[in-house]
Amino acid sequence: IGPMLLPLYSFLMFCFALTFVERPDLFPALLLLGAAWIMLANMRCRLQHPSQWHRCHSFMHYFRILITGKSSRTFEKVSPRDRWEEIAAYEEARQKRIDEHKMFNERKEATERAIEEIENASVEDKTRVIPVEIIVVLGKIQGLIGGFCRFLRSIDALVTWEESALSFWITLVLLTAGMIALF
Repeated sequence: IGPMLLPLYSFLMFCFALTFVERPDLFPALLLLGAAWIMLANMRCRLQHPSQWHRCHSFMHYFRILITGKSSRTFEKVSPRDRWEEIAAYEEARQKRIDEHKMFNERKEATERAIEEIENASVEDKTRVIPVEIIVVLGKIQGLIGGFCRFLRSIDALVTWEESALSFWITLVLLTAGMIALF
């Protein structure tokens, strides 16, 4: 609110925790409302992106359409290089965070490899041929893991509001079920 930053999400989490401690029978309702809260928080992050192409429709936009049948959103003309500096700064900060995370992981992997080399220094290295049966089993496991990764990608698209219409319906169901479970 203005120049003052309120830790609203921390306060809400504190209230959820207090409610859960005092009334553990409300766990299903709090779980559903918490999932809806996560969806709405991710939507808010997506709406705050400086590029208009990365934004999605808000929950209230879809809710107004559901209630009134009309869209209140007007489309604004996007000129070339509109907000270019803000977008570049945003993407640069994002890339910097990614690079820092990669460097941390590389250092961690190098340390783990060094520890593993020290541990394996006394073990003799014998080359073996991998049996065909193991390769077949590993191929099946790879297929299962690939399907699981596709499933996680679709969940990611829903949670990050890349599929905003479907994310709206999921959030609405979570909010409704959470409110019903409260009573």
